This record gives sequence, structure tokens and C-alpha cells, in this order.
Amino acid sequence: MSYELRVERVIEASAEVVFDAFTDTAAQRVWMRDTDDDPNAILETRCDLRVGGTWVAAWGPSRDELYRETNVFQVVDRPRRLVMATTSTTPDGDRLDTTVEVTFEEQDGKTRMTLVQRGFPTAEVRDYFASTAWQSVLEALDRFVRGTAAGGERRGTMTDDSTYPQEAPEPDADLQALDRLVGTWNVTGGVEGTVVYE
Repeated sequence: MSYELRVERVIEASAEVVFDAFTDTAAQRVWMRDTDDDPNAILETRCDLRVGGTWVAAWGPSRDELYRETNVFQVVDRPRRLVMATTSTTPDGDRLDTTVEVTFEEQDGKTRMTLVQRGFPTAEVRDYFASTAWQSVLEALDRFVRGTAAGGERRGTMTDDSTYPQEAPEPDADLQALDRLVGTWNVTGGVEGTVVYE
């Protein structure tokens, strides 16, 4: 038997603004930091918003105590709906695999954001995510969107020209590993020639 949760919040902004703030890496680096009381805590996030793409986040007080979450996008319907296969791990090695569906329903210039997460092993774990984890995420996202709309100190560019800090994306570790192939290689062994990787 597995358990599911449903959490809703109305945010005073268009569905496009809320969707983009939720899924944009630079925006995540601002509002996700707002969920933690420790300004020195580690926060890393990157989001490749496409079907099959991943949103990977890691956070915690030190490199030895990181919580990690990997979301693989199964449905991306901007600005209405996301479905993600989610794997969460804790520093002590616990693992949780769930499915998260997020809908963004615009009503009178506001957006009802609804999260349904399925696959919790116990009611206690589900209740923690419903009452604590998701509530802090939605509160931080709401504060971020309100601050951006009010012209707060969050400056930069977003896909819809809203503002917040813009940082260079972090290269994927698997992609960085391919750097060792860059160069000119001589091929031997029957089919000889030169291969150049740029």
C-alpha cells in the first residue's frame, strides 16, 4: 500500500510567471535558499526543463550532510502541468521514489498551484511532506514571486522578462567528463585516420 498527498496554494501571479519561477534554475537558486534558516547552507540546483530532462537539487549544512532530489520530467506542458518521477535521498542513505504532478490553474490573474505526490511508504512520511516540506517550498516560491512582481532586489532575466539574479548554468558532470575526449586522435588497427573532437 502507498500513500499520496495533495497540497494547494494560490499565488498572485499569472500561470506563466509561477511556472517559470518554479522551473528556472536561477529562480530556484533564490527561492529554494529562502526555505532554509541557515544562510551558509549549501544549495545546488539545475533544471533541464524538457521531457526526459532532470531537475537535480542538493542542499544541507555541509558536503557531508546533503539531501538530494532528482526529478525526471515525464510531462512538460508549460504553463499548465508538470509530471516528474522523483527520487529523494537523505545523508544517512534513506531513499524515497515518488511521482509528483504539479498543475498551474490561472484564475482572475492568480494561479492555483496544486501538487499531487504519490508513492509514500507510510502516512507519517506523507504527512511530513504535506505539512512541512511542500508548505515551506510553496511559501518560499510565493514570497519570491511577490517580491519579483513588486520590483524587489531580485534583478536579472527570466524567460518572460521577470526579474531575479541570473547565474551561469552549471555544466552536467556527465557532460564535463567528455572533455577528456577533446583533441585530435590518430586511429589505427586496420582503419587508419584522424578523428577530431571539438
